[in-house]
Amino acid sequence: MAVQYFSKHRAIDSVEPPKFPSAELAKIIDSLISNSEIKEILVSRQRNINISR
Repeated sequence: MAVQYFSKHRAIDSVEPPKFPSAELAKIIDSLISNSEIKEILVSRQRNINISR
């Protein structure tokens, strides 16, 4: 399963949070990733990045 999401994960990682609203990034994650557990991990990781900045 990890291989299935690798290129999508790299695309998500290429988005720079300060220049891109977190709500829009959450929409991108929602549209690219179908697995709810992976989705939650990515969204929470982005929230943590935004909090630390």
